[in-house]
Amino acid sequence: MWRRHPKPQRVYQAKRTESDVQRAIVQALSYAGWIVMHIPNQSTRGRQRWSGLMPGAPDLVAVKHGRVLFLEVKTEKGRISEKQSEVHDLLRLHGMEVRVVRGADDIMDLVQL
Repeated sequence: MWRRHPKPQRVYQAKRTESDVQRAIVQALSYAGWIVMHIPNQSTRGRQRWSGLMPGAPDLVAVKHGRVLFLEVKTEKGRISEKQSEVHDLLRLHGMEVRVVRGADDIMDLVQL
């Protein structure tokens, strides 16, 4: 007698959100001795500039042994906005190191103990 096989189940891989990526990066850098701070760059009812917020500012600042690093966290497919690109260029103009990180592989050189 012919038996019907059950339909194969699809395996859904959970999408990693930007906050998931950021959490993993903060944990890895903190474990490696970096001081890591989040820059809250969301708008606050038009009081952006005067309260120190800057649209396009990188998500994180990491500091260790006098080295200052700005990190823009993105998902695998996330894109840098025009405003973010402008701020990154401005920071680099002032001698700062800016990186776009999409996961732990992008910070491996920073967490080597």
